[in-house]
Amino acid sequence: TCALPILGGASGSGKTEYAKEVIDHIINVHKLPVGVLFLEEPVTKTLQVLAGKKYNKRFHIPDGDWTIDELVTGINDLKGKVYLYNHYGSKGWESIKSKIRYMVVALGIKDIFLDHLTALVAQEDNEYKALNRIMEEMASLSQELDFTLFYISHLRKAAGTPHEEGGRVTADQFKGSGAIVYWSNFLFGIERNQQAEDFNERNTTLFRILKDRNTGLATGQTFQLWYDHPTGRWRVKTENDGLEDL
Repeated sequence: TCALPILGGASGSGKTEYAKEVIDHIINVHKLPVGVLFLEEPVTKTLQVLAGKKYNKRFHIPDGDWTIDELVTGINDLKGKVYLYNHYGSKGWESIKSKIRYMVVALGIKDIFLDHLTALVAQEDNEYKALNRIMEEMASLSQELDFTLFYISHLRKAAGTPHEEGGRVTADQFKGSGAIVYWSNFLFGIERNQQAEDFNERNTTLFRILKDRNTGLATGQTFQLWYDHPTGRWRVKTENDGLEDL
């Protein structure tokens, strides 16, 4: 089903890493291929992180608890499942749009990940006007080709508690334009106090559902996520997570 879900959060809050968990779920649980356009991350790192989920290891960390054989096997396992766009040379919307169309029409991919929306308008003279146009074209393309485009956005500066310190994410903080809120089917926000002295608090992320156009039932719901550093995996937080560090 065509949809435009968007995820927003502070710089360094884990937006891209959360997207990789969703990618892993789609390719290994639903057995469906995905298209990945990460505009501010080297393709090499993306491959390393996604491959590491097969072994619950962080292949992108040098001198970690992993072997070259595991890395090679993990990357080979992604063949036919993950299609990455090498963004060097062009981050313009027209180029990105053509790559998305190719992935959907030629490769049969129904789930595309774009990180991040802000990069598409960074060089535009009028970012507001450009973003309005791009959002409308994204929605039209999604409906025309019947696919889901997951995308990520930066946030405007919070009026109160900074987002980097766990400030609440609201719909009007998505950077760029009200067009994001208007065209998106789902709005998600992640909140984490990156500066907390307590490890348990610093490692806990609140996932907030700001908009659910499908049914409206999920709007306003939240749940907590825990990042397990040894494995590099995200999961729903349990009561025991972090107790040894309190």
